[in-house]
Amino acid sequence: MQSQHWVSLSSVAMLLFLATTGKADDRELLGFLVEANKNNRDQITSGIGRGTVFFSREINHDKVPYPLLKSPKQSGVKISECQWYLLGDKTRSDLKSLSPKEGEKIMGGEYRQYESREAWMSDKRIEYRLFADDHSDAYIREPIKESSDFILGSAWRFSPKLIFDIYDLSVEQWIAEMEEGGSSVTVTEEGPAGHKIYTIKSEGSSSGITYRVEIKIAEDQGFNVVSLESYNSDLGDQPFIRFAATYVDGGTNGKVFYPNTYHYKFVDDIRTEELNIDFHEIQLNLSADKIDEQLFTLNGLGIKTGTRVYDMRYGEPIQLYYGGLPVHESEALIEEVISERMRDIGATIPPPATTTLPAHEASEASPTPTTTAPAVDRVPEWRLLMMWVGVFLSVVTIAVIVWKRRRRIKQ
Repeated sequence: MQSQHWVSLSSVAMLLFLATTGKADDRELLGFLVEANKNNRDQITSGIGRGTVFFSREINHDKVPYPLLKSPKQSGVKISECQWYLLGDKTRSDLKSLSPKEGEKIMGGEYRQYESREAWMSDKRIEYRLFADDHSDAYIREPIKESSDFILGSAWRFSPKLIFDIYDLSVEQWIAEMEEGGSSVTVTEEGPAGHKIYTIKSEGSSSGITYRVEIKIAEDQGFNVVSLESYNSDLGDQPFIRFAATYVDGGTNGKVFYPNTYHYKFVDDIRTEELNIDFHEIQLNLSADKIDEQLFTLNGLGIKTGTRVYDMRYGEPIQLYYGGLPVHESEALIEEVISERMRDIGATIPPPATTTLPAHEASEASPTPTTTAPAVDRVPEWRLLMMWVGVFLSVVTIAVIVWKRRRRIKQ
């Protein structure tokens, strides 16, 4: 079952394709469970929480087809503390590495203190990395579809909402995958009203391989998945995906629920990965004044002055240093000064796309440009040399302008 086969379906489409695989009552119940599960996630509009994360990976080096995974450093454990924030479409996650227990093998070969802070917004994402040797760097990137690499392997990316997905699939997508594989899908329920457990099962086969999935959903835990097991006869009798979780209401009096304990294990003939999370201090749907929007900005991430920042939104990286002009002024300077230098040597470049900043971020201290922009195709060698000279002069010019402006501000 591959995650690239994702299917996103409306409720109507879900009922239509289930009509070929189950009874009328199964179709209705499955549709209800999908909507109830989605509703819990959608109703979480803000939140904060903490957690302890333990991730381990063991590689079967005799069967690894990828050179990267052949390294012994790919096996071992990662342990970290996690702090997360959620506000509308903005999310932030902070991960800080913890020292291992005695005798534990560290992924990467040796323990290295490390901290990661990431803010995700609709128009961009900011990544900030800090290391024990006081080295740090940051990246500004275009927004892309979030992925739960945190769950699938890297353990250094975490989305407060994607934690509900299992093997990168929502409940709706799991059911769609079952159907796509030609499986029959059934659902049963047991337990008293208000505390029912719903069990979704499917079995199917393809190319001589038998697949089986069993998902349990708890009514009294926000219609969230409390257990999931997925089997593949090519990988043996034991489930190759095993998941279990418990949930808490985060102070909402049973209105919405968030994972409290989280256990995930993946096993195939190449690797065994296991993730255990213990969340605590979870608060959901807080009042507007409880989460500061500045948490999702450059300043709010606590980026140190002088940190090298790479703006990746314009194709070639633009290198910046944090602590200078506001973002909109820095981008204007880059476009103005470099375009002028390029015109001097007979070359032109398209201006970079600019980002309209939210009002709260418009005056935020941010990177000051120091290097620059995409090269132009089919430029003669002598012009290419002059172009780089122009770039160097641009850096000097920008540095002088910034220095003078900052000096005037201080005076």
